[in-house]
Amino acid sequence: MNQVPLSVQIRNRSRSMGLKLLLVCVLALLMTIPALFVNSIVEDRTKRAADVIQEISGRAGGQQTFLGPSLSIPYSVPPLYKGALPTHGLYVVFPTKAEAAVKVHTQERNRSLFKVPVYEAELKFDAAFDLTNSPSALPAGAELDWTQAGIVIGVSDARGALVDGTLTANGKTSTFVPAENVGDENASLRLTYFGVKVPELAKPNATFNVAANLRFSGAQRLAVLAYGKSTHFMAEGDWPSPGFDGGFLPAKRTVSGQGFTGEWSVPFIARGIPAEGTSTAVSALEHTAMGISLLKSRTLINP
Repeated sequence: MNQVPLSVQIRNRSRSMGLKLLLVCVLALLMTIPALFVNSIVEDRTKRAADVIQEISGRAGGQQTFLGPSLSIPYSVPPLYKGALPTHGLYVVFPTKAEAAVKVHTQERNRSLFKVPVYEAELKFDAAFDLTNSPSALPAGAELDWTQAGIVIGVSDARGALVDGTLTANGKTSTFVPAENVGDENASLRLTYFGVKVPELAKPNATFNVAANLRFSGAQRLAVLAYGKSTHFMAEGDWPSPGFDGGFLPAKRTVSGQGFTGEWSVPFIARGIPAEGTSTAVSALEHTAMGISLLKSRTLINP
């Protein structure tokens, strides 16, 4: 009986192993190609979804954050030495008690396969001020110009304004106009400010109440900052799947197929921000936002 030489056996085995390795590589390549196509499609749709969200949000006003009525008073600090110039700034006093309410009406905007939730929001703000102990955090040597005192509000994207905002104080209703930035310019909280001068109300040791009404559009999310020493916030809307987020969650909430309600209560000790101060006090409010996000998986990518 003839035996196959050992060298031939080794060569045959090597050839067989090579063919198996080649077959494995071919199969792996054939499996990789569909995965690459799928990954490319997912990346393309993800990018397209982001572009659609940005386009629609930009037109509707984007994610909106609101600062309720706060008192702004210009101040100046005399020069420290001869030849120097005085420094100027804005001193902000938050209301001792703040009440905010918002009604949200939603819809979905379509672009091809993608849907983005947008909304119109009616906002009402009430603020009670007590200036008995103000100013308590004014920079050393600074002097307040009470004749230029005003009530300011803030919003993250003013393009969403549907009507002019109004302020009612002492039985008089006025329209908000663009105001000087009262926040820290280097902070991540970027708001556009509007104001109404109230020198007849804002005086040393005075107490007074104001109310503001706004109507804005936006997309995906709405948030209200805890703008008072104590802040109570009520929200309701017709979106069936909201997400509550931000620095504080609602103490009470209801969610159903017809919409949602939420109620927040933020006491002064929980807010953790001084009752008054310079621009840094306003910027610190970023971490006190009470947010509502319009969540739904099909708002991002629809297969």
